[in-house]
Amino acid sequence: MHRTSCGRKTVMMWCRGLLGIVILVTTLVVVYPQEGGYYTVKTVNGLRIVGLNTVFYYTADRLTRLLPVPAGQFTWLDGVLQDARNAGEKVMLTAHVPPGIKVPGKVQWFYERFNTKFLDLVQKYADIIPGMYFGHDHADGLKLLLKKDGTPGIPMFIAPSVTPWRYKSGTESDDPHNPGVRLVKYDRKTGEALDFIQYYMDLTESNEANASSWKVAYDASKAYQVKDLSAASVSMAVEQMSADKYVLDKHIRFNTVLANGEATVNECDATCRAKYICSFTHHTRGEFQSCVTDRLSNSLIG
Repeated sequence: MHRTSCGRKTVMMWCRGLLGIVILVTTLVVVYPQEGGYYTVKTVNGLRIVGLNTVFYYTADRLTRLLPVPAGQFTWLDGVLQDARNAGEKVMLTAHVPPGIKVPGKVQWFYERFNTKFLDLVQKYADIIPGMYFGHDHADGLKLLLKKDGTPGIPMFIAPSVTPWRYKSGTESDDPHNPGVRLVKYDRKTGEALDFIQYYMDLTESNEANASSWKVAYDASKAYQVKDLSAASVSMAVEQMSADKYVLDKHIRFNTVLANGEATVNECDATCRAKYICSFTHHTRGEFQSCVTDRLSNSLIG
């Protein structure tokens, strides 16, 4: 079903680098399609890792806007996940651009139909996907995809960027953020996320000293007071943030990688807080906006 050829020149360059370095360390089996920049690997511990090219679904990609299945990736992913389920494998999924809603700016990176299709597809295999990992936001994010019955499904972890570049749209831009690097701890057999440590560089301090200084921003399990980062534990963290202002305040500080002191927290009003809370589990524009409206209406009634 899947070809082992590396394909085009760009992919060949990555393939040689990956195979030359990674296989010597962990004896991974790498499977590349001919084109598309997506792949799957199976570790020596039996865990499957899938790397997707979600740039295909990004609204900045005008070439894929009208395509039903860009580069055949959805079809390929469905096949890989079904094969993994049949083989009793667990699958860690990683990509650059995340689905869902980025807050507090209320940005959806995916085209609407690709966002829905992606979420429906991974939700179908929630029983074998212990976690999904993304970047692109240049901010620290945490989300949870629920199963169809509303129970905890797949945690989504969005790591902040090393570059302090900020997203801009027209005259608006994101809040300033510090550079960040994340170290993830996971079970090598099941892929379940156990913890992560978020490191950061205080950009103002480093510029003044003319030298970089990396520090620990937080340890996720301690910060959110959970035993691990499984779907059940992330669900508990989401419930805490939804009910406890103090816990949500911590998450808001983390979002900018501790860049703005208390300003980010103090400037986050009721609407801003509703956006944060709704973004945890509502990943389409319609569901997200309904959630925000309901939360604000209930707070006025209360």
